Amino acid sequence: MYMAITETQYKDMKPYWDFQRLQEYNKEMIKDKVTQMIKMLSEKLECKEDDFDDQAIFDTLWSETTQEDWLQPIPFGWRPKDPNLLLWYEI
Repeated sequence: MYMAITETQYKDMKPYWDFQRLQEYNKEMIKDKVTQMIKMLSEKLECKEDDFDDQAIFDTLWSETTQEDWLQPIPFGWRPKDPNLLLWYEI
C-alpha cells in the first residue's frame, strides 16, 4: 500500500521531496523517450519492439545523465507514476 506525501511531511522536508520528485520526473521523461525511440526504430527497421531491451537502454541513458542535464522545473500538473511520490492534494 502506498501513502501520499502529507502536507506536514512536505513542509518539514521540502528540499528532499522536491529533489525526489524532480528526479522521478526526469526518470519518467527518459523512460518515455526510450519507449518512443524503440517504437520509431522498430517501424523503421521493420522489427518488433520486443527486440530491444528498453530497461538496458534506460539504465545506460540514466547512468550517463547528470543533474545538470535534468529538465527543470517540473511542469505544472505533472503527477508522478510512483504513488509514493504523490503530494497530499494529488490523490
